[in-house]
Amino acid sequence: MTDGRTSPRGHIIVCGLDDVGLRTVEQLYLAGVRVVVVEDDADARLVRVVRGWGVPVVVGSPRLIETMDEAGLAGALAVVCVLADDLHTIEAALLTREQRPDIRVVVQLRNPAVGRALSALSIAVLDVAGLSAPSLVESCLRTGTYRLDLDGHPFLAKQVVADVSSRLRSRYGSLARYLFDRPRWGLLGRSVRYDLPPLSYA
Repeated sequence: MTDGRTSPRGHIIVCGLDDVGLRTVEQLYLAGVRVVVVEDDADARLVRVVRGWGVPVVVGSPRLIETMDEAGLAGALAVVCVLADDLHTIEAALLTREQRPDIRVVVQLRNPAVGRALSALSIAVLDVAGLSAPSLVESCLRTGTYRLDLDGHPFLAKQVVADVSSRLRSRYGSLARYLFDRPRWGLLGRSVRYDLPPLSYA
């Protein structure tokens, strides 16, 4: 990411390493995205985990411009703010927006009213409770259908079991190649469970 003289570029900064922060870093890492973590009070065990993945950790407050500069804010593609304290999350997000009006900023907040206010500043606010609730309901009802709303875009995920005699192409059409093309689709391919013998989708 750096040549020893310049700041990192083309990466995503994740502010916060507890819970959602750790999972966010993990998913970005698995997707092959370059990440820099900023945290001023991280659990030493979590720091060891992400550094084991080769992810740099900047120890300092993401509410200070000096810390964000060290994390390479000037060359970052996006900033994710998932700090344990909502007030600190807001401060980090507003600082980022002030310094980089063009950058994508995503935050997790527990207060919906504050989240709506930040949305007016072109900051994407994720409601983790709202995202997880449909999965909890599905686990109770076992419908195999998940309804998700990601940044205002509705998605519907459906679990189906393919008949062994079916061809993927006839059952799923043009979606078949996206489900099982690991090298090109990375994380999506890794998430597929291969419970059935390999089937041809020709």
